[in-house]
Amino acid sequence: MIQTTRRLYTPSAAFISPEESLLISRAIAIGYEKCKDDPRVISLLESVKEYNRMLYIFGLSDHQVKLLTENPYRALLRLISQCLIFSICLIISFPGLILFSPIYFVTSYVSYSKAKQALAGSSVKIKGRDVIVSF
Repeated sequence: MIQTTRRLYTPSAAFISPEESLLISRAIAIGYEKCKDDPRVISLLESVKEYNRMLYIFGLSDHQVKLLTENPYRALLRLISQCLIFSICLIISFPGLILFSPIYFVTSYVSYSKAKQALAGSSVKIKGRDVIVSF
């Protein structure tokens, strides 16, 4: 929480040395300990938690937010193009899926039947998964 609060506090264009970053983090931690019962601090903490939750939902970390300067229309165009590329790759891979599926079903059947045989012939095996893996 303190690191996120420090990153939100410092201007994005300013360069801050590691020593200054540490001093700001310490000041925030000391200030929080002194004023943690203040309603404004509680509200700020809830806002930072909500911010972290939104970052988690979008799969971002806090330091990546300042890199997000892309135009929303350009981002939409990129999303559409990536979906189109994914669809093309899916269509191209579909024949391979059709051709491989009989091999998959045959090997699955053989491995499970071998596992049943090994399980019936052994008093030590519990499920026979080692036999399934070997086939």
